[in-house]
Amino acid sequence: MSKRVLAWVAAALCAGTAWAEDWQTVAELTAGGGTHEVALDRTVRVIGIEGVSGAATVAAVVVREGEAENPVAVERAFPPGEVQDIDLGYDRQVTGLQVRDGGQGVYRIRVK
Repeated sequence: MSKRVLAWVAAALCAGTAWAEDWQTVAELTAGGGTHEVALDRTVRVIGIEGVSGAATVAAVVVREGEAENPVAVERAFPPGEVQDIDLGYDRQVTGLQVRDGGQGVYRIRVK
């Protein structure tokens, strides 16, 4: 391999690592037709939902900013490896999330 190709590969790996470090996992939840509360106190621009195992379904995520509640409809299943990012449009001071789910499985909530 040439040095130029090796440099591109190294740059791509570093960029991927930097992207992964931007995300912080805030909860790993087991679906079962209920509501889960996730306490936060941080600035959030994007919420990510990722299927871990089984067939979890997420109906909605309610984004809490103090007393204000902003529901975001999701209405989809998350088999293992399936990911959806929810862009909130701008940086928000999120105090918590309420996640409504169904099905059976495990999914992860991450933020950046």
